[in-house]
Amino acid sequence: MAKKLNKDGLPTDVPSAAPPAAKGLFRGLESGPKDDTSDKDQLPRGRSVIGRGELPTRPAVRPHADLDAFAPAGGEPRTVVAVGRKRYASEPRDRLSVSDPMADPVVGWLVVVGGPGRGSAVKLGSGQNSVGRGPKARARIDFGDRHISRDSHAIVTYDPRNNRFHIQQGAGTNLTYLGGEPVLSPAALRSGSEITLGETTLRFVALCDEHFTWNRGGLSQ
Repeated sequence: MAKKLNKDGLPTDVPSAAPPAAKGLFRGLESGPKDDTSDKDQLPRGRSVIGRGELPTRPAVRPHADLDAFAPAGGEPRTVVAVGRKRYASEPRDRLSVSDPMADPVVGWLVVVGGPGRGSAVKLGSGQNSVGRGPKARARIDFGDRHISRDSHAIVTYDPRNNRFHIQQGAGTNLTYLGGEPVLSPAALRSGSEITLGETTLRFVALCDEHFTWNRGGLSQ
């Protein structure tokens, strides 16, 4: 009597081959575990990986828009370290300083009483004050008078030890006049004196005098 054959051509009582899925599973086991680490996933030694991404090295450092918020009272502004949305104050930055009027207190003024800029005034500080119309001048008179030298038409000096003012010619070629006379050598400057630079007339007004000086902490005795 003939036996029935299965789809593989074998007798029905003989087990057929494993299904394709099982064959694939067996093949995988026979070939060993697959190494899915490629060259592109290799990282330098010492780097940490979270989901194939590198950890940040150091937080970005940048000055905050409002440094005063991170400065202690009377202290210096601090560099701000930005980490996400948080801000942390670190060491003070030497090139930044808190604005302090007493670092350069006013000792007097030059008031424009004639010429361009009439009615304006610029302050004078302790030591030498270069007077000119350029940005490097400490006492800048820039109201449209092109006859005023840029950086140093004249120099007004306040001597804090002796509490006295002096004026002298600057490095410019145009002359400086005090009371209508050219300043050819340093001359004493008194409150109310008139100074002429180009087409501009200035009136000197002293704050520090025999009644007041910053060195004595206010009014003199």
